[in-house]
Amino acid sequence: MTKIELSNVSKTFASRDRSAGSVHAARALSVTIESGEFFTFVGPSGCGKSTALNLIAGLETASDGEIRFNGSDVTKSAPKERDVAMVFQSYALYPHLSVFKNIAFPLELRGVEKQQREKAVDEIAATLGLRTLLKRKPKELSGGQRQRVALARALIRRPKVFLMDEPLSNLDARLRLEMRSEIRRIFLEEKITTIYVTHDQEEAMVLSDRLAVMRDGSIEQCGTPLETYNDPQSQFVAEFIGSPPVNILPGESAAKLFPKLAARMSSLSSNINAAIRPTKVSVIDPSESKVCDDSAYANLRLLEMTGEACWGHLEFEDQLLRARIPAELSIREGASVRLKCDPADFMFFSSETGARNRAA
Repeated sequence: MTKIELSNVSKTFASRDRSAGSVHAARALSVTIESGEFFTFVGPSGCGKSTALNLIAGLETASDGEIRFNGSDVTKSAPKERDVAMVFQSYALYPHLSVFKNIAFPLELRGVEKQQREKAVDEIAATLGLRTLLKRKPKELSGGQRQRVALARALIRRPKVFLMDEPLSNLDARLRLEMRSEIRRIFLEEKITTIYVTHDQEEAMVLSDRLAVMRDGSIEQCGTPLETYNDPQSQFVAEFIGSPPVNILPGESAAKLFPKLAARMSSLSSNINAAIRPTKVSVIDPSESKVCDDSAYANLRLLEMTGEACWGHLEFEDQLLRARIPAELSIREGASVRLKCDPADFMFFSSETGARNRAA
């Protein structure tokens, strides 16, 4: 297994527009990925996550900084010298070769004997449920089956590091769920150091041992999925991680909506935003709302059913927020309702910098 260390790694590209200067795709990335860890770079499009993966793979050369595999400097090493395997969004299968030959191709390049190749393909095909498909061509496979073949071709090499760049983005919702479980199962069995790239925060949360949330070429926060969800270091991380998205309210509006929150906010500056997860806010039963004095009224604009959960989209002083609505409550869109929450569940961020404010 391989431990990977990035120390102040940056990547700068020359802009086509000379007057615009250089483009900083990665800025001083410093992170340690432990041996046998499933690590994910997650963030919106253009945040630098794929650049980070390409730097680790050796497909891009770092402008500054150092990349080490098990303590050895590989910053200038070619991809083949790093012994990494990569799975892409586009599958990149050879259309004229059978599934068997696609999977066996890396071993054939290495000069592995035919009998050993056949045994290795049979084993990996059994692991990924491909045994009945080995004679087919890629065009005869579904998207999920093609992705399994791409995974098998990468895994059969037994690489030191396994890299995946948005491998599920071309699949429909059901197949993504299936392949997500498949990838996690394979990782638990193989224990190869794995680095994954995705823009899907839910995917990152489910798969990862740890993840790095990226923004504008930099790592905004690094930690376990629960750490980034429960203890975001910035408003950007709070908004990006979690579904439904976190509620963000200007401090004054939050204090008016939840009067009990005002005391907690008294020690904070005026330039703050208050944030609370929708799972921590719920609508009060209409029969109880008349005697409730710890919240103001909000207007229910939209009901969103997602199976067992029901979410209300509410409006208060031109501010929108989401809250959980108990399934047994008969509340219609357009109603005026009251909310309940624990003031301790609020987080606070600077409205100017987005940094976490922990004074309260």
